[in-house]
Amino acid sequence: MNWDVRSIEDSLFFIPLLPLLGAAVLRLAGRHLGKGNVTLIACATVFTSFVLSTLILVPMAFPRLVGASVATQLLGQDLGTWFSAGSLDVRLSLYVDHLNAVLLAVVTGIGFVIHVYSAEYMKDEPDYHRYFAYLNLFVGFMLVLVLANDLVLLFVGWEGVGLCSYLLIGFWYAKTQAAAAARKAFLVTRLGDVG
Repeated sequence: MNWDVRSIEDSLFFIPLLPLLGAAVLRLAGRHLGKGNVTLIACATVFTSFVLSTLILVPMAFPRLVGASVATQLLGQDLGTWFSAGSLDVRLSLYVDHLNAVLLAVVTGIGFVIHVYSAEYMKDEPDYHRYFAYLNLFVGFMLVLVLANDLVLLFVGWEGVGLCSYLLIGFWYAKTQAAAAARKAFLVTRLGDVG
């Protein structure tokens, strides 16, 4: 068997994009989709990202087993220029090595398990779609954070994870305790960001 991980290198952006798109669909149309379709979209997007992450991890972790070359040990995808000003050229790119290949599989694998568990746990929740939109958004931003090869994407992923933590902690915002915990988490992450 000859496994060429480079064939999916140009699709690295799909790993974070799928959960982010799922979050957008669930937030915009989730109320009209029904709980079954919300569950399907939320779980399928994260599971597909898990499959793509595994397709990257296996040849990196076991190159001889799958016949992968040493050249497949580092992957990158250039997403283009964010902006240019004079001699300053700020480019966005994704990067995968051994360490973050493992993290990709862990984030997507555990994220999928959390989605499956949440489907049953949250089944009686009226804002079911909103919860799964936030959960998908969290997984998507975590994947941006893991894949970032530049400070711009790292910052976007970091701030996105902080925002999603606030949204998930404060999901039951009508409860005083949940709202207070969300504010506290938000303030702690802001203070941590400052230094």
